[in-house]
Amino acid sequence: MLLRTGFVIALVVSTLTAAENKSSSYVALGDSIAFGYDPALLGSRASSFTGYPEVLIGDSSELKKFTTLANLACPGEASGSFLDATKPDYHCREYKAALGLHVPYQGTQMIEALFYLTAGNNVGLITINIGGNDLVLLQLKCELQPGCILAGLPDVLAQYGRNLAVILTTLRAEGHYTGNIVLLTQYSPDYRDALQTGAVSALNSVAIEVAGNFGVIIADGFGAFQKWAAKEKTGGDTCAAGLLVLMPGGGCDVHPSARGQRILAEAIDEVL
Repeated sequence: MLLRTGFVIALVVSTLTAAENKSSSYVALGDSIAFGYDPALLGSRASSFTGYPEVLIGDSSELKKFTTLANLACPGEASGSFLDATKPDYHCREYKAALGLHVPYQGTQMIEALFYLTAGNNVGLITINIGGNDLVLLQLKCELQPGCILAGLPDVLAQYGRNLAVILTTLRAEGHYTGNIVLLTQYSPDYRDALQTGAVSALNSVAIEVAGNFGVIIADGFGAFQKWAAKEKTGGDTCAAGLLVLMPGGGCDVHPSARGQRILAEAIDEVL
């Protein structure tokens, strides 16, 4: 039996596969990127944050057929904590308890997704981005030491692949969901950084391989940011290209700016 608390707040939306059905829903799963986290807004209500799901429902002609959005994303969610509340995350559980999410719930994101899928919401689209915090947890464990990160990366990628497979299996089998799932690949915060970009590329390769077993559509978030940075002639500097949140003291946070969120939304819209 699935236990949950909270009330799913309906937002104006649209869709794709249940094309003409006016009661279909869009479920967004993921971490701080889907949530729309911006450090300048820390402490604000969840409704103050705008991620690519909110951009999509406002701009995409394909999604205007949907009537509701359930953005279940949690800042700091990792692939393990998505499934199991005892697994490490990057402060997702703390954030959820202290500040709240777009949709309030107490259990794991997996349990809430299953609840939503099996509660008669007629879901027509699921998007997911997950895995960036798996790499963050490795970086923290290694205290940013490159040798340690490289040594630990294969195990992290292998576990990520297993976790993602369980997530997608559960959505399809236990959630009885046969509609469109779009997986957004992770961008590199700085394409000039060979170690960071290489690790992100390896994560994306695992995601694409696993997703292929479940009929999942791939949206190229990695390529979208890379192309925009090249277009802006920044040499791969996503901060200089305006894709990341600017910090008051200079430099950028690793989270997408409003422009970055729009580019990620466009990458998803293209594959729809």
